[in-house]
Amino acid sequence: MTEPATLIFRASLRARLYRDIEVSSSSTLADLAEAIAAAFGFDMDHAYGFYSKLTGKLFDSPRRFELFADMEGRLLAA
Repeated sequence: MTEPATLIFRASLRARLYRDIEVSSSSTLADLAEAIAAAFGFDMDHAYGFYSKLTGKLFDSPRRFELFADMEGRLLAA
């Protein structure tokens, strides 16, 4: 088995307000969401989602990951 790699993401709230976030490739999307919230000093008290469709109606994404679906241990799919 190969060792996990390090991934670096840039999360931004606006043009000059961003954080570079480093996570392991073995991290889950929930781990990434927690890292983003921590980087900006936020609590994990709001819903979040990751969507594969980056233009138009993102809620129509064929692949999506949302907070409450992850808490139940399953991914939502459109």
